[in-house]
Amino acid sequence: MLIPIIGTSDRPKTEACEGLDMFFDDNMSFLLPLRGTVKELFLFTRPYNLLEDTQGMRRVSSWNDIYAEVRYGKRK
Repeated sequence: MLIPIIGTSDRPKTEACEGLDMFFDDNMSFLLPLRGTVKELFLFTRPYNLLEDTQGMRRVSSWNDIYAEVRYGKRK
């Protein structure tokens, strides 16, 4: 399965992400502006974001977690 990577160039990320069902990132500062724009937000767990408040988001710890979220809508 290939997942395309789309650069936003000069456009705001919120504009580029309109209509997306899911968005994954390890940087909370990229996720926060997308609240209300993207249906489901996922924070990829890293040592530097363990204390972040993920209210309204879900955490994923591995590519297997991401696959399970996309494929089944839940973590195995």
